[in-house]
Amino acid sequence: MTGSSPDLIEAREVSKIYRSEDSAVKALASVDLSVRQGELIVLVGPSGCGKTTLLLILAGLESATRGRVFFSGRELDGPRREIGLVLQDYGLFPWKTVRCNIELGLVIRREPIDSDKVDAMLEELDIADKADLFPQQLSGGQKQRVAIGRALILNPQLLLLDEPFAALDTLTRERLQDLVLDVCRSRGLGMVMVSHNIPEAVRLGEKIVVMTGQPGRITRIIENPMARNTDYRASDQFYNMTRILRRELEGGNA
Repeated sequence: MTGSSPDLIEAREVSKIYRSEDSAVKALASVDLSVRQGELIVLVGPSGCGKTTLLLILAGLESATRGRVFFSGRELDGPRREIGLVLQDYGLFPWKTVRCNIELGLVIRREPIDSDKVDAMLEELDIADKADLFPQQLSGGQKQRVAIGRALILNPQLLLLDEPFAALDTLTRERLQDLVLDVCRSRGLGMVMVSHNIPEAVRLGEKIVVMTGQPGRITRIIENPMARNTDYRASDQFYNMTRILRRELEGGNA
């Protein structure tokens, strides 16, 4: 594979086995997945089918037992600053302010902190008035905005999200879904998100990747080009797509 590939990230024949002294758990089996620049993909499937494992492999935080992953035409051998990761549990440091949590990636990489850039990030995520607060003073939605800001401050090309809105109420979840779409659109980011929520997958995924297992396999990729439309959630097409995805996850049974 050369740098001329149109894919931002590509997994080829990726398998993962977790081994212990007395057992071996097959988490993934021969998974192929590619993401282009600016493409929005959501992974769905039952618990234990390897969605999070695949995401961590794409992040460079887990190694595949078999197969290879390429990022921008080069083999991925570890975390890259061009790949941002947002987790469900936020991962914020409770003793650091909102501003300091967002700056953390720059600090770890010993890179200069541009205060104007951080201010702009706080404004973009609508948490400028929370900059000097600590995580325990924030709502769940505000904490997740901080986690997203920490990933974005490094100017990634790819944003990976592991069920980031699962613990939030419906209205907050929907607002943050729209925020993520706006951010990805304005920055031209590729995105891969893990979700158990059918309406969320339909709202965010231009391609919805259905997995099953164990071991996890991709069984179908559903094209969902209307995901970028701002009024999609209120349309008949949205309702129809949720029905299609539900039937797929239920194995075709009504």
